[in-house]
Amino acid sequence: MDKKNIIIVLLAVMLFLVFVYIGRDVYWGMKQNLMFQGYAVAIEEMIEQAKNEDCDPFPIFLEEKEVHLINIDCLQQEEPMPEEGMMPGGEMMPPEEDIDMEESEDYPE
Repeated sequence: MDKKNIIIVLLAVMLFLVFVYIGRDVYWGMKQNLMFQGYAVAIEEMIEQAKNEDCDPFPIFLEEKEVHLINIDCLQQEEPMPEEGMMPGGEMMPPEEDIDMEESEDYPE
């Protein structure tokens, strides 16, 4: 083989390798883009399910694993402010005792 044929074969091999490299790079970029889009769609669907007005739990699953989720806003119910002299839950507060700090044995001078 003469030098001209060797150069043509080397250039053809290099051109093939360049196409393979570019094709692989484009493939991985598209694959990552599609994975991100799938992730975004899944999160968007989960948010929409959590916004249900009935506050029902909804299932999330991956293969054989499954959990039920609920919007935390559905769990937080406003508790009315206690009246004066009342503790949260409706219990009466214990009466305050007048303690003379000077005569108390718990507080030495």
